[in-house]
Amino acid sequence: MSHDTYDYAVYDQGTGRIDRVINCPTDQVGLQVGDGEAAVLCFEVGVVADDTHYVDVDSAQILPRRALEPNVQLANMEMTITNIPAGSVVNAHGTELVADDDGVVFDTELPSYGFVIIDAGAEYQTWIEEVAIDE
Repeated sequence: MSHDTYDYAVYDQGTGRIDRVINCPTDQVGLQVGDGEAAVLCFEVGVVADDTHYVDVDSAQILPRRALEPNVQLANMEMTITNIPAGSVVNAHGTELVADDDGVVFDTELPSYGFVIIDAGAEYQTWIEEVAIDE
């Protein structure tokens, strides 16, 4: 029995989101995987991370997460965010919205300042930016 250890990405079988990267002998990987999870060998040791990679569930291949490039426009106490995938979950100023094909629109009666967080799924990096709605 070999005691060599290897890095494995443990991921959600439904979404491909990597939950954690583990290091263990091959014969113990099954002990590290829970319900609804699977593990795949990381060929690049120390490179794969949950915030930079995901697993394509069809091919079980580890791929880099793509960067989001949202378009954020502020006008008349309103923030419009476009150029994000439909289904993205957007949190801003205490409100959570799900984007459709046209993005999302946040409006407020009072100026506000805070973080905008966009989660577009496993294949995209989470986007976080400070935004002030003060116009």
